[in-house]
Amino acid sequence: SRVNNFKKMNTRRISFEFGITYETPTAQMKKIPEMVEQIFARVDHIELNRIHFKSFGDFSLNYSVVYIVDTKDYAVYMDAQQEMNLGLKEAFEKAKIDFAYPTQLQYNKKV
Repeated sequence: SRVNNFKKMNTRRISFEFGITYETPTAQMKKIPEMVEQIFARVDHIELNRIHFKSFGDFSLNYSVVYIVDTKDYAVYMDAQQEMNLGLKEAFEKAKIDFAYPTQLQYNKKV
């Protein structure tokens, strides 16, 4: 396994995912990367590397985001992640896009 020396680290590479509901129209899904780019442009100390619609999950349509924090300071990273999360939630509320959470639908068939 790899050993990381965090004292020598100059930047942080962060990867995170989020999921939206299957009811989200494709037209809105296509706008999500641009929405994320706009949020990143407002947050200090971070540079967006990529955002992609990654997969069809059990209960969500999953996006993957990778970005670089230009410092090793953990507090700066957490401040940036918090600002990103709040910006994403605010943008999704405005666009009426719902984050997914584990759900199940049951269908009863009349016999």
